[in-house]
Amino acid sequence: MIDILANRSIPLKLGYVPVVNRSHRLSTLPMGEALQPQFCGTPFLVRKINAILKAYIQNSLVPNITASITQQREHVVAELYALGDPVAKAEHSKVS
Repeated sequence: MIDILANRSIPLKLGYVPVVNRSHRLSTLPMGEALQPQFCGTPFLVRKINAILKAYIQNSLVPNITASITQQREHVVAELYALGDPVAKAEHSKVS
């Protein structure tokens, strides 16, 4: 069992995180009291999953969104240049 949890016998890319579920007896206790050392795998699992999600967002989604925004901005700037310079308001066109 230790070899598996140490990622030696059946290696996984991200390793193993042992988690013990709450039993029916412990489900009546407040979560703070139920978090004894044997349950401490859950907070570690949450941190690990959040780190994986954050890395995925930074590596996959952010570059795609940045590229899309840059492309849309260039398109809008090209449209503005195609419209030409703004027309100045004539002094005599003011309504009194």
